[in-house]
Amino acid sequence: MVAWGKTDLVDGTAGTQPWYASMTNSICRQWGVYEKQTSCFFQAVTPLAYVANNIWFNGPRAAANINDNFVSDLCASMRGSWLCGVDG
Repeated sequence: MVAWGKTDLVDGTAGTQPWYASMTNSICRQWGVYEKQTSCFFQAVTPLAYVANNIWFNGPRAAANINDNFVSDLCASMRGSWLCGVDG
């Protein structure tokens, strides 16, 4: 799932972002067969997204990539990258 919005350069006050996006009750496994730079969930400029009750495992990089100034970055469920402190 990909969730991203629009800003005016760095100004996100216009409200043109998808607020309260939700990703729940999903199973994502063995993603990244053809592309290694991928995630089960990618979020950018999507304030107050709700992500819960998901099972994500056995991927090459982070299961969730949260990449904006509305929230912090997240690295989890890694199997083959040193980027988030996992060797292998």
